[in-house]
Amino acid sequence: MAPEKKNTVKKKSSHKKGPKRLWLYTAFFGLFFCILILFGRFILYPLLISPEKGVISGSLVQDSSIDNDSYHAAEGAFGKISFYSFFEPFFNLSNVERMNNLYYDEEMTALMFSPDYEWRPDSSLSSSSISSNFSESYDKRCLKSSCLELKGSELFFNERKLRLPEPLSSGRLSAVSIGALDDRFMVGLTYEKDKKYQGFVYSYNGNNFSRLLKSEDISSEYSGLFGFGGKSDDFLVIYGAKKGIAYRLSGKNVYDISRFFDYRVMANGFKPEVLRVDRKGNVAWYIYSLSKNNPTLVKLWSNSGESKGVSGAVSFRKSLPGADGVLFSVESLSDEEIRLAYKTSFASGTFVDRGFKNDLPGEYVSAQIPYQDRVFKFRVKEIEKANFELDSASLAKLNNNLIQISYKEIDSVKSEGDFWSSLLINDLKQFSGKKIEKLRLKAVFPVETDKFSSPFFSELSFDFRYSRD
Repeated sequence: MAPEKKNTVKKKSSHKKGPKRLWLYTAFFGLFFCILILFGRFILYPLLISPEKGVISGSLVQDSSIDNDSYHAAEGAFGKISFYSFFEPFFNLSNVERMNNLYYDEEMTALMFSPDYEWRPDSSLSSSSISSNFSESYDKRCLKSSCLELKGSELFFNERKLRLPEPLSSGRLSAVSIGALDDRFMVGLTYEKDKKYQGFVYSYNGNNFSRLLKSEDISSEYSGLFGFGGKSDDFLVIYGAKKGIAYRLSGKNVYDISRFFDYRVMANGFKPEVLRVDRKGNVAWYIYSLSKNNPTLVKLWSNSGESKGVSGAVSFRKSLPGADGVLFSVESLSDEEIRLAYKTSFASGTFVDRGFKNDLPGEYVSAQIPYQDRVFKFRVKEIEKANFELDSASLAKLNNNLIQISYKEIDSVKSEGDFWSSLLINDLKQFSGKKIEKLRLKAVFPVETDKFSSPFFSELSFDFRYSRD
């Protein structure tokens, strides 16, 4: 009977303690959720708020990597105020509503006036000045009676073997490149260490090597060969890797122009060759490939008043005569056109460059902001940023007065249409407070007087805070 009595007491004891434990569990979890709420309100929330603007930052709806959509937006809200960020890097045209008299270069990811050019095949054209076997291990450059020759990784000057400059890197010498300006030779050395590459550039006058640029100027994750071209006081140095690195050295100025030799342009890398053409002080550069099975032609131009070395670039790769390689030389130039002789393995002819079709204004209009499937009425509280990337010469000419806002204002007498309002970059408050139903951005580029001038429009961003009505 004793065991039976013990069992009865145990059940009774368990029944009495149950409510106490339930109360303790409830109190514990209640305290836990209170702490969690306080943590979110006073610790996590301030971390998510931009210290400068007081709005959510970093919550990108769409990534803007090179293979994704050309538009992304960041939007977040606490209470009634929301933040919206429009960013257009022109990776494609999926969020461009329309373009008039403008050309989109998908390799340069930029807008410009349409290039005016023509390929003229001519099998009788003499192209004796164009010669290459597309070898990356052999090259020969001559200035008058002096010649610099590359055989593998060895240099010879007038058939005399040269000693390379003392290594400035502890890495392995992986490539040697040579070129020539008007009065001196150029040498590029590529070193590899721990799967990183470093380039060193020298000029050679027949007696001595003189180092150009700094070691940190040419540092890359990719192997590449150098290309050179121009004259002694104005020339280009291009590291032709998968992601290119390029500089214009003009007088005492060094301009970084690597932006024009990004992944899309380099197409896994090539050995560049450079032609310089001077039209009344406005210099154009033509860069083509000496690497077999990777032909290309890129033109760089400088608008009058350009302060950053180069205004813009355009790629003619897609229009090249079908071949595994195309070589070029300057044939002639006039006020109206520049002619390059070209040669492939089976054809020859003339590339005629007449500049741009810039006798009519160019116009760009963005897609509706926000996305068209998320249209709603809102009131603009504050424009926080309106920025665009444009060549310095065009920017100075327009005096920052380029981007306009297209909007349909609610409760307006003229609300039946869309109306343009100028947006001055230095004065954004004029647009705040308007009640909006539709919003777009617009850029208008005026007619150019010089056929070889064009704006180079490569980026647009527009951030604002708003409230929904």
